Amino acid sequence: MKLAIFFALIFVATTSFAAQKYCGWLSNPTPANISLYDSSGEITISTQGEPQPEGIENLPNVIQNEYVRTNVNYGYSCVCLPLEIDQKTKKVKTILPGGKQKLLKTCLEDRRIKFPELSGLNN
Repeated sequence: MKLAIFFALIFVATTSFAAQKYCGWLSNPTPANISLYDSSGEITISTQGEPQPEGIENLPNVIQNEYVRTNVNYGYSCVCLPLEIDQKTKKVKTILPGGKQKLLKTCLEDRRIKFPELSGLNN
């Protein structure tokens, strides 16, 4: 019985916070509000006033000519990030090292990604 409970707990832990690579639009419209929009929709990375996820410092450095400013120092870019997310809430628990900023055209050409900021361009 204890062995069955042990394996059940491992199953729940690995399915709730499985690490994998997510690629899409990284949107930072205002301070501490950061989301990733991929083919599955919006994944919340950070919300102003709430604790930031572990590894927030692992977000890739911004390549200025591949970044769209929409609000002084805020805007969006195209990225691939290794993340652990809570599958139920779609909130990031951990940002792992190894994320990369991609060319804007990579996300623009991926019709599976729905990004409200560009709803007229990539649908």
